[in-house]
Amino acid sequence: MRARMRRLAVVCAAAAFAAAASRRGVRAQSVKGDSHDLGSLFLDLSKTQLGTISSDAEKKDYLQTVKLEEDRITQSALHIVYQNAYDLYRKGDYNGAKSLTGEILSIDPYYSDAFMLQKAATELNGSSRPLYSQHQLVEDKFEQGMELYRQGRLTEAEEQWSAATKLSPWNFKARYWLDRVREDLARQHFLRGEEAYRQRRLQDALNQWYAALVLKSDYPGLVADIAQAESRLREQEANQKLEDALQLYGQGHIEEALKKIDEVLRYGPGDEKARKLMMELRSEMAQQHASLGRQLYDAGRYDEAIAEWKKAESYGYDPAIATQLIERAHEGIREAAQAKAEAKKAAQERAARAKEEAQKKAEAAAAAKQKQEQEQQQQAQQQAQQQAAPAAAPQTPGQVSAEARHASEQHYISGMIYYNEGNYEKARQEFSVAKELDPNNSDAEVGLERVQQVFGGGP
Repeated sequence: MRARMRRLAVVCAAAAFAAAASRRGVRAQSVKGDSHDLGSLFLDLSKTQLGTISSDAEKKDYLQTVKLEEDRITQSALHIVYQNAYDLYRKGDYNGAKSLTGEILSIDPYYSDAFMLQKAATELNGSSRPLYSQHQLVEDKFEQGMELYRQGRLTEAEEQWSAATKLSPWNFKARYWLDRVREDLARQHFLRGEEAYRQRRLQDALNQWYAALVLKSDYPGLVADIAQAESRLREQEANQKLEDALQLYGQGHIEEALKKIDEVLRYGPGDEKARKLMMELRSEMAQQHASLGRQLYDAGRYDEAIAEWKKAESYGYDPAIATQLIERAHEGIREAAQAKAEAKKAAQERAARAKEEAQKKAEAAAAAKQKQEQEQQQQAQQQAQQQAAPAAAPQTPGQVSAEARHASEQHYISGMIYYNEGNYEKARQEFSVAKELDPNNSDAEVGLERVQQVFGGGP
């Protein structure tokens, strides 16, 4: 948009320069100019905040307004350029007129007056008698219009006489016949519109009548006919939308049906059928959301239940009941959070106990392993002692070597360990070995007696 407005400013400056040069009798060969500050032409929207505009519909309306304002400024500026081009044409500067109209058409290809003026300047370019040539061109267009009018080709005749009046605004003859042919065309459009209206083709009738209104704004009774057709067309469209809404409702698409009814009420707020149907649909939507909210609440999905109850309220559900239901859901959320916290705490306690038990088992396993290693070490020491010890001389009764007493003591200790663990058979074996190694080991003898009591039930 900025580029377009900048180019338009350059064209305006060029047109003003060319017109001034023409008034001084100097023909402009080329026009160069710099773009001026466009602040006076249009607002820099890239730096504009939309303020409180929030909805997409409001933004769309705002941007549409901006677009219309831009088009208005563009057309106003192009009109100024066209006037300068026409001044050049009237003074016989056809090249200058062609140049400016070319710039206009590059910005707005549908600028019909610029196209007509460029065509005329092209036809007259190189003429040695500009004013005479212009007069002759207008006369030719007038005669072409008359010939076309006699043939009943009214639209083409209107084009020729319209061009003649634009090229020569003071040609009253061309203006008279232009008004006359436009009145004839307006009558044709009016009659076609009446025929379409009788056939209930309301949109076609309006198209014809609006065309007639453009050609002759004071056509008798035309404005009233258009108003009546517009009213019937709105009613027809409203009925069609109501039918569509009922069909959607029957298919279970209630929200889509509500949108259709909203469109009806937007153009006809007093439509009683639409208002009644709207109330029924909103009530049903409220009940649906309320019911779904209860189902979600029973399933423990409290946040979703709250959302549904708020929707129900937006469709007209009783606010007091909705508030109670929502408060109940909030209480459920708090209770669920508390239960979750308690479950988490219990899980942490179970994990701590499991860790403690695992640690105890690990310690017991380590102790058992250490004991096994000690036993293996003792057995290895005994075997080494037996292998290394020389054959002992026969001892007198009652004499026991120091090594035998030590080994007897070790076996006694092992026997006590097995006894405390409840492994009595293993304890008996250890006590027996201790007694054999040292018959004087009274502790081993006591141990044997205890084991015997366990197995035999007496001393």
